[in-house]
Amino acid sequence: MKKLIPSALLGCLGILASADAATNDVLVALKVRLEVVVTALDPKPDIWIDPDPAVTILHSVYLPQTNKVHRFMNKKGDLSANAEDEIGPSPKGFILYARTEPKGSPNQLAHPQMLQTPYSKTYVQMTPVADSDKQLDWSLSYGSRTDTNLLAKIRQTIEGMEHKPNQVPEDTARKLADPQHCR
Repeated sequence: MKKLIPSALLGCLGILASADAATNDVLVALKVRLEVVVTALDPKPDIWIDPDPAVTILHSVYLPQTNKVHRFMNKKGDLSANAEDEIGPSPKGFILYARTEPKGSPNQLAHPQMLQTPYSKTYVQMTPVADSDKQLDWSLSYGSRTDTNLLAKIRQTIEGMEHKPNQVPEDTARKLADPQHCR
C-alpha cells in the first residue's frame, strides 16, 4: 500500500523537506515506538517509511477504506459534480503521516488543529524532537469509532519525542505496551 496521502493533506503538511540521515533517524525511532504501541492490534497496522526523493514520510495505516469525495471546484466553495476516490480511515481505523522538517519551519496550518470531513477527523500537530534540530509535522486521521485509548497512546508516543532521547528505553516500551498506562 503506497502513496495514500490525499492531495488536500499534502497541502496542509506543506511538503518542502528533503530526506537526510537525521530525518531517517527520527522517523526510524518513531516507527519503533509506534510498533510497541500497536502490538496488540489485530490485524497489525502497516507502518513504513517512504523514502521519496522529495520528502521522507512515515505512514501508519490501520483498517483503511475508500471514500467518495467531492472536491471544491473554485474559491466560492462550489463542489465538483464528480466524486473521486480517496483512501481514509474506516470507522474503527486510523491513518498517520509524519515527516520531519527543520525546527521553527513555518507551516500553512495553525498547530494544533482538528480538521473534520464527513468520514473522519484529522488531528494536525507539530512536535519538536529532543536532541535534534528537527520537528515532526504529523497528522492523525481516525474514524468515529476508533479506540480513544489507542489514539491517546499514539499521540503520547509522538509528543513524547519532544521530551525523550530518540531511543526507546526498556521501561518506556513496557509502559507503552501496558493498556493501563494511558487511561
